[in-house]
Amino acid sequence: MKTGDVVAGHRLEQRLMPATAGVETWGATELRLQRRVDLVLTVAGAGPDEEAAFTALANAVARVDSPHVPSVLASGRAGDRLFLSTRHVDGDPIGDLIAARGPLPHESAAAVVAQVALALAALHEAGVVHGRVEPGSVLVRDPDVVPPFVLLSATAALVEPEARTAADPLGFLAPERLNGAAPSAATDLYALGCVFWACLTGRPPWQGSDLSVAQAHLNAPIPRLVGDSADVRRANAVLSGCLAKDPAERFASAREVAMLLQRNGQLHAQPTAAAQPRTPAPPTAPAPPTAPAQPTPPAMGPAPYAASAPTREPRPDGAPHPPPAQRRRGTRVGLVIAAAVVLIGGLIGAVVTAVVVWGPRDGTPGPATEGDVYDNPTAQLLKEVAQEAFPEKTVLGDAYSRSWSTEPGNIVDGLPRKLEADEWDTGNWWSQPGSLEGTDHEFNLTVAHAPPDVAPLECRNSTIDKDHTCEEFTSESGTVLTDTWTRINPSGTVVHMVTLPPDPTTGRPEVTFTEVINDLPVALTLAEAKQEAIVDREAMATVVDRDDLQLPLPNPPPLPSYDACTFTPDTTAGCPKGLL
Repeated sequence: MKTGDVVAGHRLEQRLMPATAGVETWGATELRLQRRVDLVLTVAGAGPDEEAAFTALANAVARVDSPHVPSVLASGRAGDRLFLSTRHVDGDPIGDLIAARGPLPHESAAAVVAQVALALAALHEAGVVHGRVEPGSVLVRDPDVVPPFVLLSATAALVEPEARTAADPLGFLAPERLNGAAPSAATDLYALGCVFWACLTGRPPWQGSDLSVAQAHLNAPIPRLVGDSADVRRANAVLSGCLAKDPAERFASAREVAMLLQRNGQLHAQPTAAAQPRTPAPPTAPAPPTAPAQPTPPAMGPAPYAASAPTREPRPDGAPHPPPAQRRRGTRVGLVIAAAVVLIGGLIGAVVTAVVVWGPRDGTPGPATEGDVYDNPTAQLLKEVAQEAFPEKTVLGDAYSRSWSTEPGNIVDGLPRKLEADEWDTGNWWSQPGSLEGTDHEFNLTVAHAPPDVAPLECRNSTIDKDHTCEEFTSESGTVLTDTWTRINPSGTVVHMVTLPPDPTTGRPEVTFTEVINDLPVALTLAEAKQEAIVDREAMATVVDRDDLQLPLPNPPPLPSYDACTFTPDTTAGCPKGLL
């Protein structure tokens, strides 16, 4: 087919999508009504079986009633081809806007993803799997209006599932698709999470060669944004619920994603009545009056931490990347140890879940507290110990404290909040992060009390596999400690932890000294990576075995604890919903 050809009363004007997986998309003019439409055509030679499948999909898409899915106008056969026309969308792909303007601000990214989620919800509820959710399928009308109005092109849904994989963009492909599974609502949600990451950071979650990207989809930890603001926590909640490796661990529906964003006031473009949830949604404030369109300047997105970065893309200006000392680094200990503990099988038990989920995710900026956090003696102690124990030229972030309480006031967007400076004495978990200037080394000193409703796990005194080792050893004072190494591939990160395990019988807290080494060559073995460590085991042991770090827990928070609710499958009584 070529420009100017007439097909079923439509004159082809512009090819919008080349023939892939059996269909091609054109911008066309419907001659009878002289209106612009988007025309989907199958390749020549469609037989009865192909026609039946195409017609069934076309009818299903036609039943979708959502302002975020272009409506179907007509479908049928034109010679040896099948066609479907939809309302033309005069919009720009979000990928083009990101390339031109950079990452979106949090509010705009959340509004875009919420509308895409509503479109997917409408498709899924009509029995249609989209199968190709990517920045090229997300169309933005009037991008200078904040928030923009978004539509999701549904033409990919007209491709037979078994024909899709080869044509799908690898950067947005769910792990099970790489293993041969057919597209599903769950794979659409995974792709939605990838689109959200691209909106926030300006790039897919993982980049590099096809092999490294595929490996990252299958094995790399879920990428998270650094920081502790409400926007960052909300974004990470969506990313966690969409990008889980196991489809069963993702959000139950796209509607859930949209409702999560609606509850937090991020969605202004509301669905039509026909596209409302089947169950009553939480009330939302009415949208403010539409303001005159204002130009949106290029926006810088949040400082992200991509869990996998096999290669570094060239800078747009062609200049070399700055050396590490010029890059603002955020402490990644929380995310990295999360993967480490999951893979090791848990040597540290309940309390290290504090490091797993509550670990530092921001760098120098500390908790938003009233007053100086170091006015608290516990914070001052952690700072003094870290200044003595961390290598010279380590830049300290602000110390912070959290509580295992699941009371509503303590949980913010699914995570225990950082306590205010005057609340430190009510906490049961305290941390002092730092990163070594000019290097990829980061450190953390953590003291935490184990909640009594979670039993600490024992160290497996062995080499678990080529990427994980755990060993018990005795310090000079005769205390039994654990020494753990974990390599997180393909991110090139290695985690070294020396831990004083908690003692529930005496109330002794757990004390952990962690060194994280980032951006190592992936080809290094764990034994070779260990040679890159700056602080040795004996020095770490001296720190965690200090008597002055045996911080008391005078007023234990109520149970159930956050740890039990999130890490013990049988614990549900009294646990609030929505915990991360």
